[in-house]
Amino acid sequence: MSRIFLSLLGGLLFFTILMPAQSDITRFQKQHNTKFNKKNLQRTQATLIEIIESNSSEKAASALQTLRELELIFPEESFETMLEPLIKIVKNENAEDATRILALF
Repeated sequence: MSRIFLSLLGGLLFFTILMPAQSDITRFQKQHNTKFNKKNLQRTQATLIEIIESNSSEKAASALQTLRELELIFPEESFETMLEPLIKIVKNENAEDATRILALF
C-alpha cells in the first residue's frame, strides 16, 4: 500500500514540477520584443520582397532564409504578399539552384 502511495506522490510531484514549463515564454520571446516585430512585419515583408527581386542571388538567398524563419516565428501569419516573388524565382531557370530551392520551401 505504501508503495502505491509513494509512486502516486512521486508522479504528482513530477507533474507539479513540469507544469510551469508549459506556460513559460519561449527563448525568442525572452530575447526579442515580439509585439514590436509583429507591428513591423508588413514593412519587413516589403523589404524582403525588394531584396528577393534584386539581382544579387546571395542577398536573395539570405532574404528567403529570413522569410522561412519569420514563418516559424509567426505561424499565424499568411505571408501572401510573398507568393508572387517566390513563384518568379522558382520559374526563373537562370536563378541559382540554392535560391530556387529556398523559394520552393
